Amino acid sequence: MSPRSPEQFAHLREERRQEILMAALRLFADQGFEATSISQIARETGMSKGLLYNYFESKQQLLEEMVNVVFQKIGLSFQEILTYPGGQGFEGGCTLLAKILTLNCRLIEQDTDFFKLYARIGIQLYEKMALPRRLYEVEDGWNRTIVHMLQDLGQAHERIEAALFHATLDGVNLHYLFHFEKYPLQEAYNRIWHRYTVGQKPDLF
Repeated sequence: MSPRSPEQFAHLREERRQEILMAALRLFADQGFEATSISQIARETGMSKGLLYNYFESKQQLLEEMVNVVFQKIGLSFQEILTYPGGQGFEGGCTLLAKILTLNCRLIEQDTDFFKLYARIGIQLYEKMALPRRLYEVEDGWNRTIVHMLQDLGQAHERIEAALFHATLDGVNLHYLFHFEKYPLQEAYNRIWHRYTVGQKPDLF
């Protein structure tokens, strides 16, 4: 049997990293970030604690890598959303709203299990204010974008409306994640769409 090439080693290492990440994600979701030890993650993946440290230095690094995985799943579309400048008028606001709703819908429909676990971890981390800095930065950019979009859509009291928009989107997503077999996700997104486009556009889905 011929020795593995560097490319094969790199591929196997990445596969192992993903196994560790998913094991950590399940444990963080089931028993909490603080209560989960590196030793437990190692046992879950069938490797020694020392070997696991060859992949990740700490639980915090695992957590930060999970955030990176989320951004990879979201892709470039989310970066386009974060750089929305505002001042684009009603049609510009509608275009951005359509991107936000279709991106959200696609992500959680395609990878429901991952985002269900991630949502359970996120609640714990917000309570402990243990979120990685990058996530805070993205959240600030997201909030600014939503305010600009609502201004372009002609919404009064756009900052309060932005808080309501966030709460509505989060609520719809969470209800779908935990009741996905019964929850009418696309219909709910259509209702959000028509609320802000005041019946001037056809259904998104």
